[in-house]
Amino acid sequence: MLKKFMIILTVFTCIFIAAILCACGFSNVNTITPVTTSRITTVIKTVSSASDSSATTSADEIITETDNSADSLVTDNTEPFTETEQTALLTTPEITSESTAATEKATTPVVTTKVTVNTTKSTTPVITTLTTVNTTKVTTPVVTTETTAKTTKKTAATTKAPKTVTTNEAGYAIDISEYEKYINPTGDDWSDDYLVIMNASRPMPADYENSEEYEKLNKRVKVGSVKVGSVKYFQRYPNLMFNEVALKAFTALALEAHEYGIDNLDFQSAYRDYSTQKTIFNNNIAKTRKYVCQSCGYVHITKSSYTKCSKCGGKVIKVDITRDEAAAQVATYSCAPGTSEHQTGLSADINQPPKNTSLVQAFGKTDAGIWLEQNCYRFGFILRFPKDKENITGIVYEPWHFRFVGRDHATKMHELNMCLEEYIDYLESTGYFDHND
Repeated sequence: MLKKFMIILTVFTCIFIAAILCACGFSNVNTITPVTTSRITTVIKTVSSASDSSATTSADEIITETDNSADSLVTDNTEPFTETEQTALLTTPEITSESTAATEKATTPVVTTKVTVNTTKSTTPVITTLTTVNTTKVTTPVVTTETTAKTTKKTAATTKAPKTVTTNEAGYAIDISEYEKYINPTGDDWSDDYLVIMNASRPMPADYENSEEYEKLNKRVKVGSVKVGSVKYFQRYPNLMFNEVALKAFTALALEAHEYGIDNLDFQSAYRDYSTQKTIFNNNIAKTRKYVCQSCGYVHITKSSYTKCSKCGGKVIKVDITRDEAAAQVATYSCAPGTSEHQTGLSADINQPPKNTSLVQAFGKTDAGIWLEQNCYRFGFILRFPKDKENITGIVYEPWHFRFVGRDHATKMHELNMCLEEYIDYLESTGYFDHND
């Protein structure tokens, strides 16, 4: 009986000692120093016997591998967790921040991160990590910040919206009632004489300037005389002369262009008499040179100096050129006297200073050049020498050269896609002039 009692007492004593040892082990866990590393491998020693009095496990024995690289987001002097924080970390924590974050439940043993997200002035969160053992694994936070919204607003603001133009019943942005009789001349002021054509195949004689037709068409005024309110127009070369009716129509065109953001349209050239045109033509002939390629024989006739052939790259030499050869080349871009539209007083070379002050084909690709080509007919003008009509007009593409014919004829030419030569032939073929003498 006594023997049985001693066995039972021994069993209870062992259980009591084991309980004390277990309690000592958990007490040491509560004093673990936070680990300042981003990668941890833990090895927990197993208590081999209940009677081992040295079973207390220290923090140094728990950590077997550390990495103190610059990637760590905490410092060695970080304060340990308080007892309240330890208790909270032993349960499954929830991460809360001013950002929206995703979480996962804890696994054992896993590294849990206490996260503080700084969303100030950045869309990328700055995370401060405090690490301990047996806590919760955290996924990458999904952050939405005010900065992103501001960036979106800024991007939208930099996109320039097209200018909205309100038009009246007539389809214009301006009131053209004051200019209507000039844009589309009728009655006593109207005449098919505005369709007068001058070119190499229909030259005008030297005494044309003394004719009745010439006097009717050339009621000219200075382009610088135009004033709308207190604003003066066409002041670059204010003494240029232009047909009075055509100038009024062009004034309306310039006012309309302004509503579409096209400003500073001005005259580079307008009316020229026979003598002036003769001087210009002869000067161009005098500047013209002839260069022949020694390799392929290609002939360059131009005002520019050549050193290499534009066809094969071979060496070119300057040779004598006859006046007729030079005149034929010059006639593709400068009209001989008696064949120039400028002598009618109805044609003008237009540009847009200070952006465009030269008469170059690149003007046709500018906002001003594009708008003029698309809208000039609404004010009685045509682009006299279009790009796709060079074989008919005999003149290279001139996106700056506009001619007044009146809105009715200009609109018809626009609809039929005809240059003036084609349109005159069309009217003659339909007997139009026979009924309108």
